[in-house]
This record gives sequence, structure tokens and C-alpha cells, in this order.
Amino acid sequence: MKNEIKHSLLGKINISSGLIALIAVILVGILFNPALFLSYQNIQNILRQTVTNALLAYGMAFVIICGSIDLSVATTLGLSGYIAMSLLPYSFPMAFIVTMLFGVVVGAMNGYLIAKINFPPMIATYSMQLLIKGIILVITNGITLKPQADNLIVKYFGHGMVLGFLPLGFVVLVVLYSICSYSLKNVPLIRNIYAVGGNEEAAKMMGVNVFKTKITAHIICSVLACLAGVNVAARTGAATAGAGDGYDMLAIASVVIGGISMSGGRGKFSGCMYGAMVVAILSNIFKLQNFLNAYWERAIIGMVLLAVLLTQVIINQDGLKNRLKKHI
Repeated sequence: MKNEIKHSLLGKINISSGLIALIAVILVGILFNPALFLSYQNIQNILRQTVTNALLAYGMAFVIICGSIDLSVATTLGLSGYIAMSLLPYSFPMAFIVTMLFGVVVGAMNGYLIAKINFPPMIATYSMQLLIKGIILVITNGITLKPQADNLIVKYFGHGMVLGFLPLGFVVLVVLYSICSYSLKNVPLIRNIYAVGGNEEAAKMMGVNVFKTKITAHIICSVLACLAGVNVAARTGAATAGAGDGYDMLAIASVVIGGISMSGGRGKFSGCMYGAMVVAILSNIFKLQNFLNAYWERAIIGMVLLAVLLTQVIINQDGLKNRLKKHI
């Protein structure tokens, strides 16, 4: 009984970390420049930026909980945006289907290298990142593709509104959040990522198909990265070779800030939404100020990430667990 209470308490600490961080950065934004930060236009900008961060964070959460990682999401994002915008003039369904199939292929290759050939996740996905980056540069030759303003994806997914005030992309994000949360709780194949990430050998003994579980997690991650790529191209009105640069680290930061453990097997999916909003708001605050160099933005996000990682380590230390046990 005591152990159950203790684990419940630790779970609550993990759940609240992302929400606490979100409340903290909102307060910073309000204190810093309330008029601009709380303006209608700025809130819309934050929601639009959150869409990209959260889509990547959703996918990254699946692979991290599964005990893996994906460093190829940034280049997957970049190439998927270019694929979608190149094919859209011919057929909207074809553009969407081909882009999502590209994500399935990338995810399946990552998952196969990691689960079947036993490549370390960082090596496998970093190699995939380099491969896709090379393909982008060869295909685009460094040229930016700018779709027409009446392009369906740009018009609706990038700038469309629901009820006159909510960005359509954010509504799609909430729907996807509901689907992912439901799947993690009710779909056995997807729910198994917790077992695989927590203890792979124990999961095998329980009859869990580790290979299929890892493949599934990586496919979900890459498909969501493709959707994020379409969102970036739609929001910016351009598809470029460097569109995804830096987004892989922001996705990992969003997941960790949200309270999901990098060691795998632990963390609530809701945390990655909080983490994505934290990263988006931090970025937004830097754009509203002019007394700090813009390069400090990534440095501050890095400091927040280190602080959260340190907190996770402290919480998991035996010494703290023993102290908690004495009070229970």
C-alpha cells in the first residue's frame, strides 16, 4: 500500500511539472509586456507556433516513452513540406497521401534499424537525418518553393480560423491529442510502448511484441513530423530545405519539460502539450523584447531543459524516495 501511494505521489509530481512550467512562462510573459503578450494577435501567433511544436512533441513522446529517440524529425519535417507543396497543384488527396506515406517509410526504416538490427536509436535516426537532409538539398537545389496564396493547405491549415478566433491548425492539434491519448490508454499495441520502454526484457516475457511496438512508435513519430512539415509550409507560405532546422531539439525539450522521462516507460502524454506551449511562449517572449540578443532564446530553453532533467534525476534518486517513504 505504501509503495502504491509513493508511486502515485511521484506520478503527480511528473504530471504537474509541465503545467507548472506553463503557468510560470505565462506569468513571465504577462509581467514582461502585458499589453502585447495578451493581445488577440499575439495569442493567435502562440497557438499557431504551438501546433508545430506539439505535433513533433506528440510523436517524440511515443518514441521516448518506448525507450527510443528520433533525431530525424527535423529533416523529415523539411522534406515533407516540400513534397506536399510540390504535389498540391496536381491533387490535394495525392499530396496528402504521398506525404504521409513518406512518413510511414521513414518511421518504418528507423524502427527496423533499431528494433531488428539493434542499432542504437541515436545513431540510426541521426544517420536517417543526414540521408534525408542530403535528399532535400539534391531535390531542392537550395531553392525555396512558394505556393500560391489560394493554395488549400496555406489558406486553411496555415491561416484558417474556426469560430472566428481559433486557428484551424490548433483545432486539428486538439483532435489529434484526443486520438493519441485514447490510443495510449485503449489500443493494446500502442499502450505497450510503456511496457517496452520501462523494461524491454520484462515486456518480452509478458508476450509483448517488442519489434512491432517499436516500429509502430517510430511510424507515428515520423507521420506526425510530416504533418508538422505541412503545417510549417502552410504557416510560412514557403517550403525550404532548412525548414526543420532545430525542431528536433525543440521537440525533445517539449517532451522533457512536459515531465516525460528520457529513460523511457514513464510520463503522461498530456505533458508534451504543456511542454510544447512552454517552448512556443518562450520563443514568443523573445520576439516581443529588444534588450536581449535573439540568440539567448535557445540558451534559455536549454537552461529550462537542464533544470527539468536535473529535477527528474533528483526525484528518481533513492535518497529522495526514502525520504518520501518516511513521510507516508
